Amino acid sequence: MHTYPMAALKWQFSGLIAGGYRTLGLSVRLLVGGIRTKRAVVGGLGTDKVTYYRSIKPGDAFTVRAEILDT
Repeated sequence: MHTYPMAALKWQFSGLIAGGYRTLGLSVRLLVGGIRTKRAVVGGLGTDKVTYYRSIKPGDAFTVRAEILDT
């Protein structure tokens, strides 16, 4: 991941993108904020099944979908 815009233009994604771990961190924050009430949240389970469908570039919006299997 390049943080220098001119170098990023020469890279395979043709510009700046958010790294996978940064995207995953933001996703977890959105999920926890959406489900946390008065219960504990055990995070990190199932991260081996994370799928990225495309790169996230500056100015993009993204959504997160999760399935809660048990409470």
